[in-house]
Amino acid sequence: MSDKRGIAVNCTVCKRRKKPIGRSAPLAMANGLCDDDCEGYRAEPRPGQLWPNELESEFGFCVGDDATEPFTGLDAARRSEGAGDE
Repeated sequence: MSDKRGIAVNCTVCKRRKKPIGRSAPLAMANGLCDDDCEGYRAEPRPGQLWPNELESEFGFCVGDDATEPFTGLDAARRSEGAGDE
């Protein structure tokens, strides 16, 4: 089974990291992230729904392909101690 992992994408207009679509940012981070107020927020590279390194399976909903990379079962096994031991 494969999963998707969020990756960071930077805005080409303001040069800040883009906040995931529809997600709230912690107050301490909010002013340092690109969001809907910037004209470059919805431009390429487009933001996804996941924070960097957050997994689609942890998020609990299906996500699109923007700002994600494949996360294979082998990667998931490495995250869990003892995974694959029988």
